[in-house]
Amino acid sequence: MKKPVKPLGLYIHIPFCKSKCIYCDFYSLPRAEDRMDRYVSALCRQLAEIAQRTTAHTVDSVYLGGGTPSYLGEKRLRHILKTVKKHYHLSRDAEITLEANPDSAGDWRTLRALRRAGVHIVQDRALSLARDGETLTGVAGERGWYPCRAVVVTTGGVSYPLTGSTGDGYALAEALGHTVIPPRGSLVPLESESPWCVQMQGLSLRNVGLTVWDQRGKKIFREQGELLFTHFGLSGPLALSASAHMDFTKGGYIASIDWKPALDDKKLDARLLREFAERSNQDCANALGALVPRSDIPVMVQWMGVSLHTKVHEIRKDQRMALLAALKGFAIPIKGPRPVEEAIITAGGVKLSELDPKTMQSKKVPGVFFAGEVLDADAYTGGFNLQIAWCTGRAAGEGAAHYCRGAEGL
Repeated sequence: MKKPVKPLGLYIHIPFCKSKCIYCDFYSLPRAEDRMDRYVSALCRQLAEIAQRTTAHTVDSVYLGGGTPSYLGEKRLRHILKTVKKHYHLSRDAEITLEANPDSAGDWRTLRALRRAGVHIVQDRALSLARDGETLTGVAGERGWYPCRAVVVTTGGVSYPLTGSTGDGYALAEALGHTVIPPRGSLVPLESESPWCVQMQGLSLRNVGLTVWDQRGKKIFREQGELLFTHFGLSGPLALSASAHMDFTKGGYIASIDWKPALDDKKLDARLLREFAERSNQDCANALGALVPRSDIPVMVQWMGVSLHTKVHEIRKDQRMALLAALKGFAIPIKGPRPVEEAIITAGGVKLSELDPKTMQSKKVPGVFFAGEVLDADAYTGGFNLQIAWCTGRAAGEGAAHYCRGAEGL
C-alpha cells in the first residue's frame, strides 16, 4: 500500500435536529429520530466505500456538521467515528470537531463518551492573555494557566450568548491594544408596530419581493425570497438579510412587500380582472384565496375597503386598484431590530487592518491570531458567515502552527 502523505479533511453531514432554524439553508431533518439508525448505517457504508480512494492521504481533521450532530446521541456518534478510524489513515494529532447545541451535549456522560470516541474537550474560560514584553507567554483561565507560544482567539460575537458567545474576545483584544469596532446584531429580525404583522403572525411567504427604504426615501435593499410575519414584526431570510443594511441610529425604515414579483402592475391587473370575472358571484373571502394565503385575506379586504362578504361583482375599480397597490407594495414601518441576543451573527469586532490577512496574526502582538465572528467581518445568511469562520480559522490555525515551528527553530 502506498504510504499516506497527503493531508485530507473529512466533512460528515448529520442532518438531524430538534427544529429547523429560520436562517438555515442546509439540508436538515427536524424531529426525524425514526430515520437516524438507517441514516447512520448508510453513512458508514459510504464512508467505508469512499475510503478505498483515500489510501494516499492522511486524515488530519474530521468535522461533523449539520443539523445538530450531537442530537444523534453518543452511541451513533461513536459508531461513525469508529468507522472513520477503521477505514482511514488518521493522523495521531487529528482534530475531531462536532457541532453541538448546549442542551444536546451538556451533560457529563455525553461529554465523557465523546472524549472516549476521540473528541478533544477542554472546558475553561479565558480571562487574559499574558505577555513578557511583546512575547506571548500563555492564557490565564478560571481553572488554570495554559502556557503557549501562540493563541487563536475564536470567541465569537455577542449574539447567541447561551452558546458562551458573550463578547469576551473583544476585551482580550482591547487589552492587547487592538481597535474593536462597536459590535451590534446583524441578520436579526425586525420589529414593527404595524397591526398587520400581528394579524398575519405565523404566515410564511415564499418567492416574494422585499424592498427597504430609509427615512430619506432612498432604496437600500431589494431581494426576492422567503419572509415570515411574527407578533413583533418580520423575520425570515429576507428580513435577516435586510437588517444588515440598516443603521437605526439614523431613524426608522419602510419595508415594502411585493406579493407577486413575477408580474408587473399591468399583468397583475389583467390577472385580477380575469380572476374577478371567473368568480364574480363569490364572496371576497373565497375569491381572494386564488391570489393570497388564507390568513392574508382579511388584511387585503381591509386595504380594499370592502368586507369579507362583499360579492366580487360589487368591487369598484378604485377598490381593485387598492388591492393591486397592496399586492405590489405592502408597506410595513420598521422601528428597529430585535435584541442582539436574537441576532444570527454580530457585525463589528476586531479591526481587520490591524491583522495580517494571510495568517490572521495580530500586527501588535506576535503570536496572537484572530478568527471567526470576533472579527469585523460579516455577510448574508446562506453559509457565507460559516465560510468566513472556516477560512479565517484555517488561516489562523496554519499561521499559528507556522509561528510555533519558527519559534522552535523547525
